[in-house]
Amino acid sequence: MKTKQALTALDQAIAAIGISSESKKDDEFTTSEFADRVGMTIGGAKDRLAREVRRGVYKSRSGVLNGQRMNFYSLA
Repeated sequence: MKTKQALTALDQAIAAIGISSESKKDDEFTTSEFADRVGMTIGGAKDRLAREVRRGVYKSRSGVLNGQRMNFYSLA
């Protein structure tokens, strides 16, 4: 029971800072996937995605995939 409580507390702490431990959803993509598809560098893709998020074209959320924290993007 104590382990379950600890996991619940950890999940709540992670959610409180805005990081989702959920995996990537089917309608989402990562910066590296975007960069690979359009032939950009990772830095260029980050800049472009950030600009499009500000314009409201995409929305983003933080998450963890394969142990790495990253942003997931989807159409707004």
